[in-house]
Amino acid sequence: MCHASGRYRAQVARRGYLGPGIIALVVLAAIGLVINFVGLSHRSPHTLSGSDAATLISQGLQAQHGGSGRPQVSCPASEPVRSGVRFECSLHEPDGSSRSIAVTETDRSGDLRFTVLAAR
Repeated sequence: MCHASGRYRAQVARRGYLGPGIIALVVLAAIGLVINFVGLSHRSPHTLSGSDAATLISQGLQAQHGGSGRPQVSCPASEPVRSGVRFECSLHEPDGSSRSIAVTETDRSGDLRFTVLAAR
């Protein structure tokens, strides 16, 4: 009889972790789904800040030309974030002259493509 009750306790002990384990997995899966849904429904900004665009362009120019100083770029205060939007920024040269930069938004995330135009 003692032997049978020992087996019974072992079965109860094993079953005792199954229920809480399943509940924990379901709760973790639900939390993961909520985080995924909230992350995917996050809206991107509707406007692109001119200072952010100028910084991106300045960093891109610095990387292209390998200069030690970051070029001075100014852009309009804000532009709508939309694929295909075009606007102009200005590249201010150290000698006081400036050049236009044609900027095109390549997607709805605010990614940019730019071309430095001839001096004014």
